[in-house]
Amino acid sequence: MNNISRPPAVSRPIPADSGHSLDDLIGSVIDASLDAVIMADKDSCIVRINPAASAIFGHDAKDMVGRTIGEVIVPAHLRAAHEDGFAHHVATGKRKMLGNRVELEAQHADGHCFPIEIQIEEIVQDNRRIYAAFIRDLSERRAMEVKMTQQREQLHQSEKLGAMATLLGGVAHELNNPLAVVIGRAAILQDALSGTADEKTVRKLQDAADRCHRIIKTFLAIARQSKPKRSAVDLNELLEGALEFSAYGLRHHKIAVGRFLDPAINTLTGDYDQLAQVFVGLILNAEYALSTHSGPRTLAVRTEKVAGFAMVRVEDSGPGLSVDLITRVFEPFFTTKAFGEGGGMGLSVARGIIEAHGGTIGFDETTQTGCTVVVRLPLDKGDLK
Repeated sequence: MNNISRPPAVSRPIPADSGHSLDDLIGSVIDASLDAVIMADKDSCIVRINPAASAIFGHDAKDMVGRTIGEVIVPAHLRAAHEDGFAHHVATGKRKMLGNRVELEAQHADGHCFPIEIQIEEIVQDNRRIYAAFIRDLSERRAMEVKMTQQREQLHQSEKLGAMATLLGGVAHELNNPLAVVIGRAAILQDALSGTADEKTVRKLQDAADRCHRIIKTFLAIARQSKPKRSAVDLNELLEGALEFSAYGLRHHKIAVGRFLDPAINTLTGDYDQLAQVFVGLILNAEYALSTHSGPRTLAVRTEKVAGFAMVRVEDSGPGLSVDLITRVFEPFFTTKAFGEGGGMGLSVARGIIEAHGGTIGFDETTQTGCTVVVRLPLDKGDLK
């Protein structure tokens, strides 16, 4: 920090009837200071501290006086540099830190380190050299700065979620009309091809169109902050359906699929279409990651019952995600996909759906050889959040 220009000190005689010397009054002022004051001699040996210093550093005054500043308040990893710098100043008179307010790291009596602001002044009187350190604990200030940063980030995320809800509502309304045409035409085709070999194919087309319609309704529900519709959901059956829905793309990209579904998984209470949307999205994300991967292309979907919860793991052998990306992928509008291949809403929407079901979603193992997404859902039929 910059040097602060100060006028020379001015004093006046203490009245004879005051009963106090100037040294006594100065000592009382130092003791009353809310900032820590530590005074040391030319050998860095502490000769006086005030009560604030004792409180900030957690030492009794008698334990600090007589010891060097380095061994009492300077962290071990900074001690050698402190001692060298202090000795260099005493030997040469060069002022590197003196007179400046600087932020450093200090050590508490219990061993933990914390940030401080310190200003050191040199006082020479009657051929005696004393160093006075004025110290302020910055722990609360730093904690407040972190809290304010978090609050700004939460506000930013809230604004993005609001924008996402508006966008979802608009997209859903725009898709409803053309999708209604698809559903109607599919119904006509199914009637026309009834009893033929193509009837099953058309039925799958209509089922997919109906599912798209339900997903659009989900978008609208999210935009309106509606609660999911609760019913009994067979999780293993839902996951089989999600894999079947994604089967063509997985085969096209030569991705080997493993199913490891625990038959002990009971039904859970939830919105079937919303949960299907989540798991289809996770499978499609894995497919995208594997589509250009030069190594083995495998996808595994596992379920397991753990303490009243269903754990679903979607594992792929793709390139994985870096730690920096893991912290951001659930943000609205953040995507690792190329322009035009994703809007960055999938995982953000997925988290909202899973949390509305009383569950959690996150990453388990993310390395350079793969990625695992873990979804945790309650198996009991209690009220949803």
